[in-house]
Amino acid sequence: MKLFSAQGKRTISSTKPQKKRIIVDSNPQSPQIEPTVREVPLSPMETPQPEVIIPEVVVSTVTNPVAVDPVSVEPVAVVAESIPVVIEPVAVVAEPVAVVTEPVAVITEPVAVVPETQSKYIINYPDVELSETSKRAIETVINKENSSDDSLYLTQEIVLESNFNHLAPPKKSFIKIAGIVLLCLIALGAIAAGGLYYWWISHADFDYTLQPIVILNGETIKADDFLLDSEDLSATSVRFFDPDYFPVEGRHEVPIILSIGLRSVETWGIIYVLKPIESVTIEFREDRSSFVASDFLANSSIARGVEFDIHFTTEPSSPSEYEVGEHKLHLALNGASFSVTLYVEDTTPPTATPVSVHNHIIGEPITPDVFLVGVYDPSGIASIEFLDEPDVFEREGRNQIVEIIVTDTWGNSEIFHSDLTVLINDAPPTLEGPSIIESKVGNPIMFMQGVTAFDSFGRELEPSVDLTGFDQDVIGEYSIIFSVVDLTGNTTNLETTIRIIEVDPEEVYELIDAALENAYREFLRGGRGMSQEDFNEAVSKMTQAEQARAIILEIRRSMRYADTRGGPQSIYEAAYTGLRERLGNCFNYYAVGELMLTRAGIPNMMIERRRDIHHGTNHRWSLINPDGAGWHHFDSVPTRYLDLNTIMHMMTQSQTLLIENAPVIFENHAGLFYAFDPSLYPDIVP
Repeated sequence: MKLFSAQGKRTISSTKPQKKRIIVDSNPQSPQIEPTVREVPLSPMETPQPEVIIPEVVVSTVTNPVAVDPVSVEPVAVVAESIPVVIEPVAVVAEPVAVVTEPVAVITEPVAVVPETQSKYIINYPDVELSETSKRAIETVINKENSSDDSLYLTQEIVLESNFNHLAPPKKSFIKIAGIVLLCLIALGAIAAGGLYYWWISHADFDYTLQPIVILNGETIKADDFLLDSEDLSATSVRFFDPDYFPVEGRHEVPIILSIGLRSVETWGIIYVLKPIESVTIEFREDRSSFVASDFLANSSIARGVEFDIHFTTEPSSPSEYEVGEHKLHLALNGASFSVTLYVEDTTPPTATPVSVHNHIIGEPITPDVFLVGVYDPSGIASIEFLDEPDVFEREGRNQIVEIIVTDTWGNSEIFHSDLTVLINDAPPTLEGPSIIESKVGNPIMFMQGVTAFDSFGRELEPSVDLTGFDQDVIGEYSIIFSVVDLTGNTTNLETTIRIIEVDPEEVYELIDAALENAYREFLRGGRGMSQEDFNEAVSKMTQAEQARAIILEIRRSMRYADTRGGPQSIYEAAYTGLRERLGNCFNYYAVGELMLTRAGIPNMMIERRRDIHHGTNHRWSLINPDGAGWHHFDSVPTRYLDLNTIMHMMTQSQTLLIENAPVIFENHAGLFYAFDPSLYPDIVP
C-alpha cells in the first residue's frame, strides 16, 4: 500500500475506492499565499473531486533547527530559495465503487517550521473505529514511506473515513442487529416466495386439446399422438404415466402427463384398439351391392361416433362377381394396412318351379326336366334326375306322383314334386306308301322305301309288310299288305301293287343321271365348258327351284309329245321309253320328271286328274316342294304358249286355273284339265 509520493502528495489508498481530503497548515497571515481550489478529475467510477492547488510556499532551510512550540512560535518570513510544492491527485487503483463526495475547499496556510523531533504526520480517524494495533501499523507505514523525504517539514493531517471499515471490528449496536435480523427475514421471505412461485407454476393449468386414437390391434403408439393442440404446441411434451404401456384390444383411458416448462398436468387419453376380422364368408352370387370397409372390423361398434379412416387400398369387385373359392381383400385403418380373407361358398340348392300336372303321350320317352320350369343355380346345374322312374306305358291314364332331384355343381340339391298323366290314343295310325312298285325280274326290292306311318299323336311308327304270294323272279303283278300298330293297339293296313318287269331300274337311272347333268349344264351359263369340279360346285349353289326349272326345260328339249296307248307300264318302263325313243304321252313325261326330281333330291309325289271328267281320260303330273317353299304343281307336258312354260315348273293353285283357260290344247277338257281331289293330297300354295 503506497501512501505518499516523492513530491509530497498525500494519499491513503486501499483495495477499495475511498473518500479523502488533505489539510495542509500554512501561515494565515502571509499576504502572498491565497488558497486556490479546483476540481480534480477522478476515475469513471468515482465522484468528481476538486483539485487542490497549493500555492508556492517559501520554506527556509535551517541548519540547526530549534524546537519551537507550535502554538507560541510566530511564523517567520525567511528569504530563501523558493521551492514550489504542488499536491496533485494520485490515481488510486481499487475496485470500482461509486463514492459520492462533496467537493471540499482546502485552504492552505503557511506551514510552520517544526522541530525535527516532532512527528511529521498526524493521522485523524473521525469516522473509522480502528484498533490501536491497526493505527500503529498505518502510522508506521506512513512514517517509513516518508522517512527519506527529509526536505519536507510539513505537518499534515490525514483523514481516514469509512472506507477502512473492513479494518475495524463491527459495531455491536441494536440497530445493526435489527438490520441483520431484518435481512434474514427478507431472505427467508424471498425463499418462501420463490417456493410458492415454483409450486404455482408447477401446478397451474394450461390450455391443451387431446384427440382420441384409433389403431389396429398389435400397433404401438407414442404418448404425443394424443396431443392435438396446446398453448405452445412445440414446447409441450407428453409421456405415459406407465413407461411400459402397450395398447390392447378394446376402449381404454390411458393416464398421460403433459408438460410445458415447469408446468405439468396429469390427464387421460382415450384409445380405441380395433381388431380386424380374419376372414368373412359370403354366398356365391350373393345379392348385395358392395362391400363396406368397416364391416371387416370385429369391434368397430366401440368407436361409434369417433372419426377414423377405414377404406380399401385395392377396390374390391362386386360380391356377386367373385367365383367360389378364396380371395384377399386389402384395407387400411388410419394408414395401417391389413388383409382379410374372403371365402365364397355355394351352399344354396338350385331353384325351380314344378309344373302341377304333366300330360305325357303313352310310350314316349320322358325326361325329368319336362316337369320343371325356371331351373336355376348360379354355379350351374349338374344333374336333373328322377328319384323313381315313372311308367310311361301306363294304359289306364292314372296320375303318378313324380319326384325330381336337381343338383348343382357344388353338390347342393333340392327335390321337387309333380304329377304325371299318361295320354292314350283311340284313333288309328296313318299309313302311306306307293300304290305301285316296279322292279325288274330277279332284282331285289326295297319294299319299305317311301312307306311312312304315324300315330294319332304324330309320332312316326315302324310299319311291317306281308309278302304272302309274291315272287320277284316271275313277271307279273302282286298285291302286298303294309300294316302298322300304335302303342295303344290301334292298327292300320295299306295294300300296294308290285309289278315285276323286264326293264332294269339301274339302267334307267344311268339315263336319268345323264339327262340331269345335261339339264344343269344347259341351265348354267358357260356350263358346257366347265370342268367337272367347277360344274359340281356350281350345281351345289343352285336352289331346288332352279334345278326344277332346269329339269322341265331339259325334258321338253329331249322329248316330243305322242299319243301312245298300250298296256299298263311301270314308271321305269315309261321313263326308259321316253328317254330312249325321245317321245311319249303324259305318263312318259311324268315318269321321266319324277325320276329326275327324285335323283335331284327334290321332294315330289304323283297327282292324278279326276277320272270322272270327260270320257274318263287320265292325266298325271307331279307335286313338288322345292326349298321347303310349299307344295306346287310341276308338269313337264309341253304347251305352245311360251309364257306358260316359264311357270309350269312351280305352279300355284291359281296358276293352274290360268292354264285350264288356255285355248286349243286344253279346249276339250272344259277347263277341268287340272281338276283333282284335294283330300288326297297336301295343301297346295294357293
